[in-house]
Amino acid sequence: MARHSQLEDELEWQFQNELDKQIRKTYETGQTLYHYTSLQSLMGMVETNNLWMSKGTFLNDSSELIYFSNVLKTVIGKMEIQTETELWKLFINELEAAMDHFLKEIEESGFEVYIFSLSHSRDSLALWYNYAKGEGYNLGFYAEDLLGKLGNLPDGQRALHGFVEYDRKEQELLLMNFLMETFKVAINHDIQKVKKALPKHFFTVISSCAVFFKDLLLKVKKNTASLYWIQAIN
Repeated sequence: MARHSQLEDELEWQFQNELDKQIRKTYETGQTLYHYTSLQSLMGMVETNNLWMSKGTFLNDSSELIYFSNVLKTVIGKMEIQTETELWKLFINELEAAMDHFLKEIEESGFEVYIFSLSHSRDSLALWYNYAKGEGYNLGFYAEDLLGKLGNLPDGQRALHGFVEYDRKEQELLLMNFLMETFKVAINHDIQKVKKALPKHFFTVISSCAVFFKDLLLKVKKNTASLYWIQAIN
């Protein structure tokens, strides 16, 4: 297993800390989260004693990729500092390259994201229709127990959990905060070490936000309620 540099570890901690504050917003203790599913999926989970996750829909929907690309482009356009330093130019160039790499990975390399959708709503007509097809089941999970198991994934896999964000302005603000916090860390390190660490870090930020940020029009069109997602990435 390759060893991470001090900067890579620092960036990973920083991003996870920001996710805790911005995406998760509250620690889900003492609450129940509900998963709407079909009879077939329920039987599969019972028979295998495993949760069944769905492949991220954005992998098959170019409109969602275009939507997130536009969010990122807007954020880059707004990110301004008084002096355009060499590090800042590197930062922006690596960010744009990471987005291109992300799109290429999806198209060519089989990059996979899996989703387990949950809701605080115990009886949502919209979720019954969209996820259980009107004749499935609604499973309740103690949030603290379920989310506490996410640290037991095999090596090479990671899982994130949090609320899906549909508000465009909020998405831009969240993404800008993630990126500016990254820059605050990077500015204290040698530029060559930063150049080496940024591609992987930006890929993590982009792949995470691309799943949690959704177009409000999609929510209205599909008549879905606000969701809480567990995201697993290979």
